[in-house]
Amino acid sequence: MQAKIVIERHIKPGQEGQALAIAVEIRSIATRQPGYISGETLIDTSDHGTIIVVSTWRSVEDWKRWEVHDDRKRLEDYLTPLLSQPTVVRTCADAAEYRIPAEGPSQDMYI
Repeated sequence: MQAKIVIERHIKPGQEGQALAIAVEIRSIATRQPGYISGETLIDTSDHGTIIVVSTWRSVEDWKRWEVHDDRKRLEDYLTPLLSQPTVVRTCADAAEYRIPAEGPSQDMYI
């Protein structure tokens, strides 16, 4: 099952250009990683200090390998001091491909 990774970063005022350059570099290196399919780097039009990266990976395992890759960690270390809040990373699946387990209180719920 493909994985969609949504990364949200809030940048300190005045640091947006440098942070965006680093985020684009991270994505550039990611494009050469096994399992990477596609991605985009977005800026919130009402808050230019919010950068959102959405990438698609062949599997969660491929994403996890990239998440702990030395190059990614090194660039994240440059990016972290520019942030006004911790980075939020969401690992998502296409709802059409995802099945909610039948156990528990949501057993009547399906997608």
